[in-house]
Amino acid sequence: SDAKDMYCYEFFNKNIEEDIFQSSLPNWALKQTSDDVSMQVLQTSSVLTKQPNILLMASGEDTLQLVLSNIEEFFQLYSEKLIATFKNVINYEETLTLKLHKEEDFNTTKKEGKHDLNFEVVYGEYDKIQKFLGKPKATLQIDLGENFIDWIYRELTHNKRITLKKRDHVKNVIKEQIKEILKKSHQHFFPFIDEDDFYEKIAKNIYLDIERVDEKQAKSHSGTYRANFYFGVFALGYIRLRNVIQN
Repeated sequence: SDAKDMYCYEFFNKNIEEDIFQSSLPNWALKQTSDDVSMQVLQTSSVLTKQPNILLMASGEDTLQLVLSNIEEFFQLYSEKLIATFKNVINYEETLTLKLHKEEDFNTTKKEGKHDLNFEVVYGEYDKIQKFLGKPKATLQIDLGENFIDWIYRELTHNKRITLKKRDHVKNVIKEQIKEILKKSHQHFFPFIDEDDFYEKIAKNIYLDIERVDEKQAKSHSGTYRANFYFGVFALGYIRLRNVIQN
């Protein structure tokens, strides 16, 4: 408004040097410290945002404690939220896990009509960072059959815009088939690996392999896979200790 503009204009042009010993405003301005300026900024922000100025809510002795309590409350809420998010996945001890090699580390190869899937059995970070070459290996042969491979390919290519629900259905069918084929192998040779995770990862990567092939490759697919498991040093130590305790 005009009144506000006139008011601000008057103070803007006010010369502090003039009549310095008689005017209260210049004396007040000259007595300002950096802390006073900060307090005024905080109070102005409080008025504009309609939020309380916490530094004015306590005496000088309590101000630091009030500020610290506010900071502590923030990080307390933050930590509680973080713990609630990750409490189901935090491992307080190392676990034995099945790890698929990254695509850049291997190619799903066709050798003698058999496709290879390469996994690592690792126990802890040291096993994870070691190269799989030179590690002891165990191999399982998975015979799915040509007709089953053909069915998967047709399911994935029948509609160019396949739905997520359809993808999950195909993955579950593959998983159940893998479970039927490898149930005894898991019981006798891989009981130390979580059963559901064992079938899940093998099925998932067979799915990804078939998803990449074209029609010609799908028709010539033998339906046979070789799952290669490379064992880390610490994983072998854990498996041996587990067997000693059980026996």
